[in-house]
Amino acid sequence: HETLPEILRRFRYRSGGFFTRAVFFIDRARFEPYLRTGYGFDLARIEYETPASERVAQTIEFLEKQRAEKRLALTWTHFFEPHEPYDPACTRFGSSDEQRYDCEIAAVDEALGALFAWLDAELPDAIVVLFADHGEEFGDHGGRYHGTTLYDEQVRVPLAIRVPGVAPGTVPEPVGLVDLVGTLLSLLELPVPARVRSRDLSPLIAGARAPDHAAFAEGEGSLMVVRGGLKL
Repeated sequence: HETLPEILRRFRYRSGGFFTRAVFFIDRARFEPYLRTGYGFDLARIEYETPASERVAQTIEFLEKQRAEKRLALTWTHFFEPHEPYDPACTRFGSSDEQRYDCEIAAVDEALGALFAWLDAELPDAIVVLFADHGEEFGDHGGRYHGTTLYDEQVRVPLAIRVPGVAPGTVPEPVGLVDLVGTLLSLLELPVPARVRSRDLSPLIAGARAPDHAAFAEGEGSLMVVRGGLKL
């Protein structure tokens, strides 16, 4: 399948990806071909344990260069801090695993504040998507870490989309990360390739309601569907 950077390249977008080799580690055999090509990014900075503040600096540098060259641009900036092994030096909330995890989240939050301030000042028309790929379990259902169950602490993640000109709001319907590609292409008024299986969430962003909208997930030997307030 084409990745989003590869799709956007056809429409003269330049793309930058800033992420760790640990991305998709569990499914490494399936994703190795994508990793070898940097997931299709024109610039791929694949580094391990790069601090959030440095990731933000890399992102701003890339965007400034594209703006100077009058190019459309996409970036994906991945922050590895909220993840085990938890930083032993990150103890502003305490020294337990959960408190150090919270400290890592706070560090990313501060870095994002700097990035968002720059975007507001320099690229106010940018579409911004903030999301996580998984949550973390601290004994909620007798387990630890992630990728082991379909309980909410592992699969219900933050998702925020800033679209210029659209008033802030909350979407009550459950949605899936698989729908981000279709949504972004729709917001950019670009065609969605026939092989892309991704719904357009822009009507929900604009305030439409879809009570039958469902979200799905699966794990080893487990399947999940969520619709409204019901989860099976």
